[in-house]
Amino acid sequence: MKNITREKVIFLLIFVLMVIMVVNASQKQKKYYVFNSSSGKLYKYIKLMPGEKYSWETSAPDSITVISRLITNAVADSQYFYDAVYDGESHKVSRNIRFSNISRGVNGDKVSSWNSYRFYLTLPGKKLVINNSSGHPMLVKVNPDTRKVKKHKTDTDYIAYPPDYYDNSLDILVNDKVYTYYQGNYNGIALDLQGPLNLKIINRLIVDKVENLSFNWKAYLDDKEILEAADSLPYSTSCLADSSSIVTQGKINIINIPKGKHTVKIVDSQPQGILYRLYISKSAVGKK
Repeated sequence: MKNITREKVIFLLIFVLMVIMVVNASQKQKKYYVFNSSSGKLYKYIKLMPGEKYSWETSAPDSITVISRLITNAVADSQYFYDAVYDGESHKVSRNIRFSNISRGVNGDKVSSWNSYRFYLTLPGKKLVINNSSGHPMLVKVNPDTRKVKKHKTDTDYIAYPPDYYDNSLDILVNDKVYTYYQGNYNGIALDLQGPLNLKIINRLIVDKVENLSFNWKAYLDDKEILEAADSLPYSTSCLADSSSIVTQGKINIINIPKGKHTVKIVDSQPQGILYRLYISKSAVGKK
């Protein structure tokens, strides 16, 4: 009897831990980045599915501005709605849907142009709760209308950034985390960027797809060769996410992209099918 009770307790503890892990994972997935082709910058939002809520704690601003967008795939409505509750007072906010020609999600989603709604506050230190009642996935962020002290950013701060053009993508398991890498077997990998910024390139090889672990690839900036990378790679315990093959350790190269709009292209010399993961410096990430 004691053994049965002990097993029930262990099962209950495992179930609680799994629930906590799922909740934490869902919280991490709420961050969503929008790329603006005009400014060349990324803008961070919180993604809310229909019926989801987002809470934001105020400090002491005179007012706050809520910026919102919709993910517009197959959205035919002319307006969308969301509810904002502050200090017990509910606001029903409606905004027009205007399709954006210059912005998109980093995963390729179409998004609407951004809308804003300002709250003038009389009681600082209260919680603002935004409820997505639009019926569609909504992107939202809250900006306090006060001047903030700028945080120092180092050149080593990067954010993952997918290429605009590639032939294939593969998920790689590294230290129990999954990372998406890209291949340009036939046409290379290319992306459009707005400088100045640093582009960090990590490349790997699929071990059983090559005769040796050496590689050679070239990078072009606006069709002009700016880097030729050649080296050999050691084995790694990392593997493809489906465990079908192991991959090598990653080799890092960093390219400085000057001011202005540029196209970067990465082309395999040998072997074909090199894996790449790309990052841009956080200095390229905007605030709204």
